[in-house]
Amino acid sequence: MKSQHLNEGHERRINAEREGPSTSYVNGVVLKGLGECGVRITPDCRITNDQSLTASELIALLEERGWSWPRQWYRRNRNYLQHDASAVHLEKEVEKGRWIHIVVSPARSSRPRRIVGRRMVADWTLPPRDIELHAERDWLRPSSFKHLWSFVRDVLGSRRR
Repeated sequence: MKSQHLNEGHERRINAEREGPSTSYVNGVVLKGLGECGVRITPDCRITNDQSLTASELIALLEERGWSWPRQWYRRNRNYLQHDASAVHLEKEVEKGRWIHIVVSPARSSRPRRIVGRRMVADWTLPPRDIELHAERDWLRPSSFKHLWSFVRDVLGSRRR
C-alpha cells in the first residue's frame, strides 16, 4: 500500500511538471484552506471568488494563510510589461523548493478629475478585477534574484531572435 501511494505521488509530480499542476493539486496544496472562503481554481483555470470578497479582503485572507512578499524589497513585484501596475503580488512556498506567485488586480472605478472629466482608479473595496496564479520557471521564488536574472535573460534573449 505504501509503495502504491509513493508511485501515485511520483506520477502526480511528473504530470504536474509536464502539463502543469492538476486542479486538485492547486486546490488541495496551493490554495489549501481557501476553498472554505470560496477561493479555488476551476477546471478551466479560473480562480473563483464565490463570497465576493473585496480585493483588500482577499489580500488579507491570503496573508493570513501565509502568502507574503519580502519586506526588504522597496516595492512589490512591478512587472509592468506583464501585470497591472496597481496589482498586489504575493508568493508562497507550497512545498519545499516550489514557489507560487499570485497577482491580485483591483477593480477600477470612475472618479471625477479636479478640472474636467473622469478618470479610472484602482478600487480595493470591490471584488478583484483579476486574480492570476502561476509558478515561475523551475518553481523559482518570484522575489528571488535568481528569478529576476532568469526573466532578464529571457527578455534579452527574445529580443535577439
